[in-house]
Amino acid sequence: MISVIIVTALVALIQVSAARSGTPSPLTGAVTTAGMLIEEAASALAGTIRGGGQALVNLPALAHDNGALRSQNVALERENERLHELLAAYQQDTALAPRLAEYSRAVQARV
Repeated sequence: MISVIIVTALVALIQVSAARSGTPSPLTGAVTTAGMLIEEAASALAGTIRGGGQALVNLPALAHDNGALRSQNVALERENERLHELLAAYQQDTALAPRLAEYSRAVQARV
C-alpha cells in the first residue's frame, strides 16, 4: 500500500515539475507513445482479420472462376493446336507453290 502511495506521489511530482517548467511531461509522452503503438497494433490486427474474412467470403467465387478459367484454357489449347496445324499446312502449300508454277502439268498432292 505504501509503495502505491510513493509511486503516485512520484508521478504527481513529475507532472507538477513539468507543468511549472512549461515542458511536456515525460510520463505524458510515454503514455501517448504507448497508446499510439497499441492503436497501430489493433489497427493492423483488424486489417488482418478483415482480409482473412474477405478471403473466406470470396473463396467460393474464386473456386468457380478457377474452374471456368481451366475449361477456357483447355479450349484455347485445342484452338492453338488447330491453328498450328493450319499454319503447317499453309507453309507446306506456300513451299510447293513455286514448284507447281515451274511445272505447268504438275498436280498438287498431299501425303
